[in-house]
Amino acid sequence: MKYAKGEWVQSARVGNAPKFVGQVIGHSQGQYIIRDADRVRWLRFEEELSPAPKKAA
Repeated sequence: MKYAKGEWVQSARVGNAPKFVGQVIGHSQGQYIIRDADRVRWLRFEEELSPAPKKAA
């Protein structure tokens, strides 16, 4: 897997601002489990994520 537990990522949207920035908290069935600042959990595939800028984390 490209992103390790604890890394900060953002959802990758071409032409739009990222939908969310969050921290990888685990993996499940080939998807990343990400928790954002509001403690909402998201499931995303690797292709849907990009590293978050340092200032966003």
